[in-house]
Amino acid sequence: GPVDIRAFREGSYRRRTEQMLPEAELCFLDEIFKANSAILNSLLSLLNERRVYIGGERLDAPLLSLFAASNEVPLDDSLAALLDRFLLRVRSSNVEGFHFQRLLELGLAHERHLLGGDAPAELQPILSVRDILQLRQALRERLRFGEDFLSRYKALLFQLRGEGIGISDRRAVKLLKLCAASALLDGRETADEGDLAVLRHTWQSPEQAE
Repeated sequence: GPVDIRAFREGSYRRRTEQMLPEAELCFLDEIFKANSAILNSLLSLLNERRVYIGGERLDAPLLSLFAASNEVPLDDSLAALLDRFLLRVRSSNVEGFHFQRLLELGLAHERHLLGGDAPAELQPILSVRDILQLRQALRERLRFGEDFLSRYKALLFQLRGEGIGISDRRAVKLLKLCAASALLDGRETADEGDLAVLRHTWQSPEQAE
């Protein structure tokens, strides 16, 4: 957000955060790794602790989930900490087959709008923030795992590390939450071996994805 000029004149450095990321519940950042270092550094505490620091002020953010897109995966070690905070990495290819006709229809509607035509029909949300909060509450009750599952999880994690796919201790814990979420969405109380499929999205570089 922009600098708060009134506060600056009174001797304090603040930013206006209305309608900005520090007050967002859901966020999508396009071409995230093209942002400057100051923005990228501020994202570290936001993603890990849900906090933003502006000057000497600490803001607790209501962020529920953050998504980002990039045409390139950074190889720079200085960006490794930020990349590590994204649990899932999903490659997006060109649309093919059955959905291609729908892509053309939506794309043309958007182009007509850019040329002064009617705005496309407003999309309706699949989930509300309230729905997401309820799912989080249900997930909390499922963060318990049997010894057999944990044994299989650890073995697979060490195998992935042995293949050169770096999974930090931070992500090792967070990925367990994804296994529990997979079970929740499947209507089960506890995670089983099938939920380990979420680990296929843990690669560090596109070459590792296969």
